[in-house]
Amino acid sequence: MLKKILLVLLISVVFISCASFIVNRFVIPAKVKALIIDGLTKQTKKEVKLDKVEFSFFRGLVIKGLVVSDKGQVILSLSEADCSFLPLPFLKKEIIIPWINIRQAQVFLERRPDNTFDIADFFDMQGQPQQPPRQEATQKKQPVRPVSGFNLIVKRINIRNSSLYFKDSTFNPAINKTLDNINASVYLSLPSEIKFNFKLYVPSKEPQQVSAAGIYNIPKEELSASFTGKSLQLTELREYISNYGLIADSGNADITVNLQRKNNLLAFKAEALLSGCGISKDNIKANFDSKTNIDLNYNPQNRVCKFSGQSRINNAMVSGLEFAGTLKGLSAVIKFNESALASDNITADILGIPAKAKLKIDNFQSPKLFIQIFAAPELENMHGLLKSITKFSLPVKLKGNSNLTVTIRSQVSSGTPPLINGALEFNNAVASAEAFKKPFTGVSGRIDFTQDSLEWKLPAFNYDGIDYTSTGSVAGFKAPLVAVKLKSRDISVNSEFKLNNKVLDILQCNAAYLDSEGSLSGTVDISRSDSPLADIVVNAKVSLNNLIKIFPKQLQKANPAGFVATKFSLSGNLNNIKSCYIKGSAKAQDVRLFGLKADNLLIGYLQENGFGRIDPVDIKLYSGSLKGSVGIDYNKKMFPFTLKAWIDRVEIKELKNDTALKKNDIAGSLSSEVSLSGELEDAAKLNGVGKINIINGKLWQLNLFQGMGKLIFAKDFANIDFKEASCFFTVNNKTVSSDNIIMNSDLAKLTGKCRIGFDSAIDALINVQVSDKMIPVTGTFKDVATAIMGSAGRFGVITITGTLQKPRHQFKTAVVDIIKSVTEAIFQ
Repeated sequence: MLKKILLVLLISVVFISCASFIVNRFVIPAKVKALIIDGLTKQTKKEVKLDKVEFSFFRGLVIKGLVVSDKGQVILSLSEADCSFLPLPFLKKEIIIPWINIRQAQVFLERRPDNTFDIADFFDMQGQPQQPPRQEATQKKQPVRPVSGFNLIVKRINIRNSSLYFKDSTFNPAINKTLDNINASVYLSLPSEIKFNFKLYVPSKEPQQVSAAGIYNIPKEELSASFTGKSLQLTELREYISNYGLIADSGNADITVNLQRKNNLLAFKAEALLSGCGISKDNIKANFDSKTNIDLNYNPQNRVCKFSGQSRINNAMVSGLEFAGTLKGLSAVIKFNESALASDNITADILGIPAKAKLKIDNFQSPKLFIQIFAAPELENMHGLLKSITKFSLPVKLKGNSNLTVTIRSQVSSGTPPLINGALEFNNAVASAEAFKKPFTGVSGRIDFTQDSLEWKLPAFNYDGIDYTSTGSVAGFKAPLVAVKLKSRDISVNSEFKLNNKVLDILQCNAAYLDSEGSLSGTVDISRSDSPLADIVVNAKVSLNNLIKIFPKQLQKANPAGFVATKFSLSGNLNNIKSCYIKGSAKAQDVRLFGLKADNLLIGYLQENGFGRIDPVDIKLYSGSLKGSVGIDYNKKMFPFTLKAWIDRVEIKELKNDTALKKNDIAGSLSSEVSLSGELEDAAKLNGVGKINIINGKLWQLNLFQGMGKLIFAKDFANIDFKEASCFFTVNNKTVSSDNIIMNSDLAKLTGKCRIGFDSAIDALINVQVSDKMIPVTGTFKDVATAIMGSAGRFGVITITGTLQKPRHQFKTAVVDIIKSVTEAIFQ
């Protein structure tokens, strides 16, 4: 029995071997190989080469070395493929192929510049019979028969260790990609399902794996599939992302997609995990991790696609934003659908400021962007943020807490800049500025701003113990129009100015301080910081008494009072006032200085080419007047000047009432003339000449003359009037000196000389002479001696030393002249 079995097996082996030899030697090469080459050539219109076709009772038909090319360019290269078929169904005109195995296939696929794929050329439909009209679902489907009349059934297709080489010629230069180690299977699962799976790798430093699996129910036309991608690198999609203006610098993605097709509807559920992603667009760069889930439904009949999803972003950093610089620690949960996306919980650090935000984008076809930012920053950190948003730098430094709200709206597709507005609220803050020595405290208020304007309301702040309020605005930061209002108990300011190309145009500046008020207008060109050029006009009505509060130490003794109306214009370099052109005037009706009163005042000033001139000086005072002029040369180092002044008939009796001498019995009409020259910064260089004349003067109660009177008179000396008193004087070496002092009265005549220093020191020598008409003819010697002051000769000499405030007097009698005068009087 065993021998019979072995004999049968041997005969079978020999038969199979002989049959294989005959088929592979005579049938396959001659017939099948020619049929395959001819069929593929007609179908693809390409060049087809086939190395070998053979038959194996175990593997079936085996094809080796198949190459399809077009004009020398290989399109398909197949190392080996085999398939088998069942012979019994062949008698029923059915070809059933249990499997097709394809090994080491290489497919070369090109996307041409016109967006067509060269694989379409494989299926030339010209000359093919038209397909019959689509049958209704209620009709029974007929099996599709090939032209030969045989039904073809392939139960399984396996692809192993194959590769796809893709060339995208829509780019210049073209993009080349390779997909390696492709393994796939498609097979029938009885009774009526097709199942498939595949897996491939994308060559890179970190291997990228893509896999898929699914089931298709033929009668129900339902598909269920899943797709998975692991360690997918965004840099591999760099060129495609760049079509949207994006650049992928780094990042890996793990993607899972579940697909369902049912009732002619497609449903996707996808999840993507992105890590280490780096994407940039223009100057904006983003680095982030995220997890995104999306549900999508698509109706192929009406091509309506609806989707919704959520993306969670963690630890992102975005740099290059025009209004926010760099965002750090960005986290958000973003919900989206086919028409909009939104997030109510975004957190990030904006320029070092922790902030929360809301985001919404409506209508992806014409997107509208809405962002709202909330923060509670330290005011010290606000300068950078406000400057980045508004391009405007606050001129003050702030300290304290605040609340910030920023809203951004944009019509993205319009190309217009976004609309930005916001508000900064603060309470009890501290502000400081270089122009002020002390800080502003208790600052409370609100600043509203847009990307091109700013408005503030400060209902309370304090400076140097004084409470203030302020409102104002800045419009147009490229050429800002600024309006400022400032108010306190004593001060009120209302100004408006515009800065355009570094030219400051002062439209108005009205200010009031207590009883004083004034206005300023004009332009200042600050394009060169070292030489700002101004052309301004100032009008003011100044209460001199108000100046004491501003300069208490300097003006307390002067005690100015009254109102002065001033007007002046200035043109030139503010950093070199001496070179400016200045013209001005001051007018007043009733002013006081050091207790002295002027009934009418007019002073003019003109400065040009480095020379200044105060002219006219016209002052009405005490029934008289003071007139004069001053010229100053600013071009020279010590500022040399000349002065001329005239005093005409000033009544001393009126003048004394405004001095400490108001109780003294002094009077007279004072006139004077003086001409001086010198240098403003060196009093030692002062020199000049002048004269003084007093008519009907009663001067004995002055400190200087009262001492003289007590020396030479017994009584009633205060009632002696000088009909005329005069002197010529010179100014030199810090001294005022005169050698021709003359004081005439009915009783006596005083002559002499005097030196008075700038330090108030005095040195004087006065000769005393008597008038013959006033000598008594009777009486005792004492009466006569004390009644007369002299005769034609001297009665005596008085020396005065000390200071003007505390003079010291000494009297020397002319004895010989007195005895002679008395003897003549007794024996006459």
